[in-house]
Amino acid sequence: MTLRPDHIKTTLRSWIGEHHLIDENDVLIEELCFVDRKRRADLVHANGKLSAYEIKSEADSLVRWRGQEEAYHLVFDEVWICCHFKHLSKALNSSKQKTGVMVFDDFSNMAIAKPAEENKNIDFSKLLSFLWKENLQSLCYEHDIRFRKSDSVMLLRQIAINNLPKQVLKNYVLNTLKARYS
Repeated sequence: MTLRPDHIKTTLRSWIGEHHLIDENDVLIEELCFVDRKRRADLVHANGKLSAYEIKSEADSLVRWRGQEEAYHLVFDEVWICCHFKHLSKALNSSKQKTGVMVFDDFSNMAIAKPAEENKNIDFSKLLSFLWKENLQSLCYEHDIRFRKSDSVMLLRQIAINNLPKQVLKNYVLNTLKARYS
């Protein structure tokens, strides 16, 4: 029996709830658009970091995975591919060292085949694409950074990157996403 993607996603949500410390401030986000809305993460766990999960069912292929994986690593702290056991060998062999691999079977059992490593190569201009213009203006305002209301989103991103520590930017994006999707 082939598991449907929505069933896999529900099972993954449960698995995350059972295997990660989830508190009331954590948010699980489905179908989150990123990299200027050119990509979509199947599931994102927003807690103290952003962990993204790409689901590959038995009916899927890994043909697009390389490009998806590259995009995921631009913005997420942890990247996981959650694949049917049919794809396990290819997922392990074709994924980056820092990408985690989870496997599931036809009976909704899940396991970690390879843990994810922290991604330390975030592209902050892409990370800030999660923020809307109003968010970027608020971020600048909160930190007494000068900007014009007419500044473009791209310019506001650059202003924030040039004036704030990376951890401040990461925390602001994380907190904004958690507030938006809670």
